[in-house]
Amino acid sequence: MSQLRPSARASRFVRDIGVYAVGNIGSKLITFLLVPLYTFFITDSAEFGYYDMCMAVVFCLAPLLSLQLPNGGFRLLVECGSEHRRRAVVSFVLSALLANSLVLIAGAVVVGLFAEVRYLGYIVAFVVSFGAFDSVNELVRGLGHTRMYTAGAILSSFLLTLLAVLLVAVAGLGVPGLFITNILARFVAMVVVGCKAGIFGRYLSFRGMVRSVNAELLRYSLPLVPLVMSWWVLNSCGVFFIKSFLGLEANGVFAVVSKFTSAFYVLTFIFYQAWQQNAIMHYDSPDRNAFFSKILNNYFFLLCGLAAVYPFAVRCNYFWLVGTEYRVGAQYLFANTLVIVVFSVAAFYELGYQCSKRTGRLLPGVTAAALANIVADYLLVPLWGLYGIIAGGFIAYGVLAVYRMVDTRKYMQVEFRAASLLPAGLLIGAGVLFYSGAGVAYDCLCIAALAVCYWIAMPADLKMFMIGNLLKRKVA
Repeated sequence: MSQLRPSARASRFVRDIGVYAVGNIGSKLITFLLVPLYTFFITDSAEFGYYDMCMAVVFCLAPLLSLQLPNGGFRLLVECGSEHRRRAVVSFVLSALLANSLVLIAGAVVVGLFAEVRYLGYIVAFVVSFGAFDSVNELVRGLGHTRMYTAGAILSSFLLTLLAVLLVAVAGLGVPGLFITNILARFVAMVVVGCKAGIFGRYLSFRGMVRSVNAELLRYSLPLVPLVMSWWVLNSCGVFFIKSFLGLEANGVFAVVSKFTSAFYVLTFIFYQAWQQNAIMHYDSPDRNAFFSKILNNYFFLLCGLAAVYPFAVRCNYFWLVGTEYRVGAQYLFANTLVIVVFSVAAFYELGYQCSKRTGRLLPGVTAAALANIVADYLLVPLWGLYGIIAGGFIAYGVLAVYRMVDTRKYMQVEFRAASLLPAGLLIGAGVLFYSGAGVAYDCLCIAALAVCYWIAMPADLKMFMIGNLLKRKVA
């Protein structure tokens, strides 16, 4: 694969982005469209804020449940040459998940005997369903069934929509309805996709495990556990600072804002998944550094362009997208989108560690970023409110991006062009416009002006590549 011509590599990369986009945009678009339903039928922002805190707990426990073995399974399966080795990888990942799930359930029973935790049973079930769905999906993707992986995401989205309407809107179950919706949608999609891909029949065998494969999986995956816990601090601990300093109502407002900026994050995640697969394949190419640098600079340009117009597009529709109690959050859209931009640059450099299998080197940078985030949140939230949370994220991801730019030079020399300062400058200008005015007409005018500016400033090679692909699709 690494010897493909540059044009063939680019075409494959674009095709992979398209495949991942179908699944991710479909699934996350559904989540995005469900926000009005949540905010109109769960009018108590404090209750929604508590649900968001429960989600933070789920995202904390899920990495411990899986031990990040699905990530290791994907990495090994991409390079697996034999059916026996594939069976060993799948069997060990799922066996570990089952054992850890039983331990988690037993622990929850003990906790329930001594303390009253609201929605404890739902939280545990959500953690198990989240871990199972993620594990099977990563294994399916590692086995090369990219379209099936996409189909699983679409099925999960369809079930999520159907159950949300039935349980939240029709039955009026409120927050418990949200839990049941997420749990059932993931479990059903996991079973369907796992059976279709042969995960449970062809590959899962408790006698098929190989000690050397198990050891290799653990060496790759276990260093990722503290890494993901540090990621949890970066992404989720802010909700506890908001609760402590500002209250659950503010947390509910910010949770809705985060769901809209998460929709923008999906676009970056699509790129990440496609790039992860292609970067591993082409890591040994003789022109690796030039190829990786070109991808980074073009990606950064598109990222800045989308980040410039996205907050305007959401804000001009915010009045009907969310309930009255949550509309004050529109002011945070642009600043929170900037955090995703910085995060996305840091995530690009993560592939240097994955390609070289030096996942242990990921931990120092993320730990430093997590500590910076905690300190910044503690100092800034009392002073700046929700903007303090956003500033903390910006600082933390900035620390992480700089650290990785320097540290990954051992594995790949990826350079920013000086021309990449232009889209960054236009993005800053977009921020000035965002906070200088408001209104549907104003936002639409800004979107049009920014789109023209970015098209004019777009590098010639990227512009020709985009035009060429559009023409090919029209001809096809």
